[in-house]
Amino acid sequence: MKLRMGALPLALIGAFIGTFIGFSALATTDIIREVTLGIHDSAHRITYGLEVEFEPAGRNPSILEDYRPNNYPEELWGKQSLVARRKIFEKTDFSKRGVHMVKFKGPDWMPEKLENDQTGNKEANAFIFDSLDQLRETLLATEARYGRGAAQVHVVYRYDTALSGQAGFIAFSGDRAQLKNLEKGYAKFLKDPTYVPGKTLSHFALAPMDNSGLEAARRNENIVTNGGTPTLLQWDGRRFFSTVFRIDKYSNGKDMNPDLNLVGYELRQFNYDYEGLLDETEAISTILEKGVINTFARFDRDSDQSVLQGFLHEDLDTLKIWNNSLMKVDANLRENFEPYFFGFRNWAEHPILDSLPAGEKAAMKAKIHEAQRQMFKEFVAVIKQKQNFLFVTDELALSLVKFAHTVQLGPLFDQYEMEVVGLKP
Repeated sequence: MKLRMGALPLALIGAFIGTFIGFSALATTDIIREVTLGIHDSAHRITYGLEVEFEPAGRNPSILEDYRPNNYPEELWGKQSLVARRKIFEKTDFSKRGVHMVKFKGPDWMPEKLENDQTGNKEANAFIFDSLDQLRETLLATEARYGRGAAQVHVVYRYDTALSGQAGFIAFSGDRAQLKNLEKGYAKFLKDPTYVPGKTLSHFALAPMDNSGLEAARRNENIVTNGGTPTLLQWDGRRFFSTVFRIDKYSNGKDMNPDLNLVGYELRQFNYDYEGLLDETEAISTILEKGVINTFARFDRDSDQSVLQGFLHEDLDTLKIWNNSLMKVDANLRENFEPYFFGFRNWAEHPILDSLPAGEKAAMKAKIHEAQRQMFKEFVAVIKQKQNFLFVTDELALSLVKFAHTVQLGPLFDQYEMEVVGLKP
């Protein structure tokens, strides 16, 4: 089958793209799919942006067939084997100003250069599409050529009437993404006991959505609803394993400034799960087209660990052990424990349970309380051992993924979104 590439010619893309906080901006163009959002009378447009991170020294060595360090002579690169190219790549100091990967050969639809990601990966991000089909085809084409990289999608749209419910949708997405990831982690552990689940909990850019991320979503929603000047979405507002709402990233194609009429969702939580990424991109597109984002407003609620505090204050001896153990930990490390307390949020009162019949809701609440108490006992047992930080967090993560597996809240989020989209679970 002939591939229908939807990315704009790269020479044209260069005229549209601006850079904000180290990421390329996405732009709408005249050749985009027009849809009518349900709450509007006028036609509105949705475009799709794609970013793919590759690991040339890891899972994606074939990217070195098409790209070379720009400080290494092209004619010499062509004479090197793939093994030699990998060694050259590993010795290249990409921290030096101006050093990056440039195209040596390869398909026209790939960008002329790869951006340096702070993780050491190399990112292809000059992709803009006018349809989901074109996005899908290009993503699968990159996989066929280079292997599966870590992918993120942007769903960008223009509107002239505010869409309420953005913050609730972001909170919903964050809870859903984290729960499902934890559930998958425990399933992998059951198949392979040597697997260490929950590694994203300590990742600097993939933590569970917390109140700082929710506040950022609220702030952005307020700006686009009530007017104001867009500001760069600071790191505390976009470092989560979630979909995030962006108003600071997208250029209007005329200058490098963000356009308040262009907003979008950055899907950060799928990485190598292309199937999940494409499904959620389609779901968000449908939600926008139907104008039903406001149905997620109920999920706009602060997160807390009130359940944990309740358990701690039931037993003063346990509280003393807990506090003494944590207070002896370096303050910076102590803060790093926070993601592992995700399971102690007040899940029994989460709005997602309202989607259940009364009897099932009561049973789910009881299951959550029981699972949280068991998790708390396991946490206390681990902290009493006073082992090193890595041992403690690995053990806490194992208890957390077991909790998520036991209560199975993730499917409730899936079911809710499918019903909003108009599909049967």
